[in-house]
Amino acid sequence: MIRFSPLLNLKEFGGWSTVSPPRSFNREGYGSEVWTQGGAEGISLVCSWLSVAAGKSINVLIPGYFCGQSLRFLRTLNVNLIFYPLTDELLPDYQEIGDRLGSVKIDLFVHVHYFGNTKGAVQSANFASSIGAKLLEDAAHVLSPRIVDWVGDFVLFAPHKHFVMPKVGLVFIKD
Repeated sequence: MIRFSPLLNLKEFGGWSTVSPPRSFNREGYGSEVWTQGGAEGISLVCSWLSVAAGKSINVLIPGYFCGQSLRFLRTLNVNLIFYPLTDELLPDYQEIGDRLGSVKIDLFVHVHYFGNTKGAVQSANFASSIGAKLLEDAAHVLSPRIVDWVGDFVLFAPHKHFVMPKVGLVFIKD
């Protein structure tokens, strides 16, 4: 018999809503979560928060290999997108990024777990910390939040990419 868990607060599904985390994601250090209407909206929401908190436009370091459709909301915000190169393993090329950045202050570093591959996040967390940026782990293609010890300040999931359900995103926020 198939059993379903109530993962969505459907009453508030029309916009941003906060709900208790699914029982499958009991990670120490992540105390808040926000359901969104998709992954693109989740990234945009994080950027909006950071921009409002900083009181200025923010610089977001994002992979050069990134879905253009997912950037549509970011392009309407007070955000400067700076694209970074990847290695052949689809991991950030930290040396090249450092060489290109110069003195540019980065507010948010986006690490994408391409095709559900969860490697490289610790190195990205260390890199983000070294440049004074927050880390967003884009885990939209990761099937389950249970399989990895997440390190990002924000972790984004998009369950609708794996399950038949309405388009939805989930952002976990580190305390």
